[in-house]
Amino acid sequence: MNADLGGEDAKETLAFLVKNSTISQIITENPSSAETFEYLYQKIPVDNEIDKFFIMTKAAVGIHQRLVALRNYLPGVIRREIARADFKNEDKFVIFNVGSGPGHDTIEILAENPDFRERVHVYCIDPDAKMLAVGEAKAKRLALEESFTFVPHNFGETDLGKAHMIVMIGLLCPMPEEKCIKILRKVSQFLHHSGVIVFSTVQKKMLREDPLCDFIMRLGGWCMDYKRNGQTLEIAKMADLNPIGSFFDSLGYNRVVIARKSLR
Repeated sequence: MNADLGGEDAKETLAFLVKNSTISQIITENPSSAETFEYLYQKIPVDNEIDKFFIMTKAAVGIHQRLVALRNYLPGVIRREIARADFKNEDKFVIFNVGSGPGHDTIEILAENPDFRERVHVYCIDPDAKMLAVGEAKAKRLALEESFTFVPHNFGETDLGKAHMIVMIGLLCPMPEEKCIKILRKVSQFLHHSGVIVFSTVQKKMLREDPLCDFIMRLGGWCMDYKRNGQTLEIAKMADLNPIGSFFDSLGYNRVVIARKSLR
């Protein structure tokens, strides 16, 4: 959907949305804020027609289904990684959840897989302390506080050593290919020998099937860089990673790739 986002009509539309929509206010103040995703992941009730529209769009459904797909698929990946010969049984399996927001994905995975509680430790790393507090409270409610550490910093500001798995969901969605490659190369330095990165990209299919939602997002300054299906695997390879698996949400809007650190 092509339009002059700097024109008077666009400005008036944005002003109307911000005045009458809580989600629009959040997006405009901080594009891609994890607070927006609370309405999609946690089904927080909304009280105006604009926000009711937002949470019913195909794009919003796809985001929620991405969480469902992660809960269904990642436990098997974690179990296979723990079973690998080069993982020492006395060690904790360490996961860095980078740009985690509250960390709903990893919290729900550990809640649904009790055998992970003694084997896995997750560091949720995000500069948004408010959203981390939401996750910390959730982990406590589920008696998972011993399995999680919440780190209120940008990943580059931390000194946490190395992880067996790094999870980056949604972090690369707004970024062009070149920047994705650069970030993956940098982040892979914090993996143990032959560890894995789990990352997602948003696909062109979402733009084709829900262009209105994309337009409204761009109007508020939240711009996606949509990828071809095969492009996500190419990005992993160009970042010197070896893709070992991938999956989509149920609508095919988000692709999640599991890639192993190259053995060199």
